[in-house]
Amino acid sequence: MIEGAENIRDIFAIFHDGEIYKAELNKNTLTLFVWIRYLTQRINANFTYFIVDIYNITDVKFSTWESIPQTLSKIDEIFAWILDILQSRASESIIQVECNQTSPECHYCGGELSFCSDHCEVSDESGKKYSIDELEAICNEYWDEFANRNASKTNNS
Repeated sequence: MIEGAENIRDIFAIFHDGEIYKAELNKNTLTLFVWIRYLTQRINANFTYFIVDIYNITDVKFSTWESIPQTLSKIDEIFAWILDILQSRASESIIQVECNQTSPECHYCGGELSFCSDHCEVSDESGKKYSIDELEAICNEYWDEFANRNASKTNNS
């Protein structure tokens, strides 16, 4: 179990560059499927996504970036298009996730997903659950290796 708005915010920061490609709402639990292969492959070479179950979710909305912004509040409208995770923040109990959207059929280029929740769970495709510390470790290992690869390329040039 991952508790607190700051920790939920950190999940989306860890999943930066991931894509929310599917969402399901069951009563007050929102389940997001986040495609983020560069992290899932560190667990299993065949995995492609994490599942984020956000419990006791309220006040879900998506404010679009466009000349005349819209605020979407229906789950099927918010997640009708793949949302690319850019960055996240939290203030008090509100989690805000900035998302890009690149589908040419969509009339907006992205926006801000916001919601309130007090806890969530993150699992991989096999159902194994992860703590925030485990997710941070997976992410940090990836970015450390990435930096080392780039440093060695620079040094070999």
